[in-house]
Amino acid sequence: MILHLGFKTPFLFRIPTAMNKIPIGEWIQKFVELLTNRYETEFRLFSDFLNDRLGLLIQLLAQIRPELVILFIVGVVYLKKRNWKNVFLSLLGLLTILNLGYWRETLETALLVTVATHQVDGGCCSRKVKNNISANLC
Repeated sequence: MILHLGFKTPFLFRIPTAMNKIPIGEWIQKFVELLTNRYETEFRLFSDFLNDRLGLLIQLLAQIRPELVILFIVGVVYLKKRNWKNVFLSLLGLLTILNLGYWRETLETALLVTVATHQVDGGCCSRKVKNNISANLC
């Protein structure tokens, strides 16, 4: 069924109604359910493996005094940017996080993002080539 706008409209400008829509959402939902049901054990094993490893890394990082981690991060910011404004803002932000009591949550989030980026990036095997285009070396 096509809705008309009250005047003759070319074919390209006709608005399809719900009856003509492709049920992509339903297809994707069924596909995800199929994968989840068929490979539940494998997904569970992989999830448990990652949770164990990430938990160990988080516990390791939580043992280090937050002030030392902040100094390390601020040092890296200084070495990368050589700009006191970036250093000051990084220091201010990290001290605010520490003061508000969100240090562990921040460590967890930073670690998850770092691990996910490392996995997607292929383990840091890309480099910049001419005109800042990233080249994959894997």
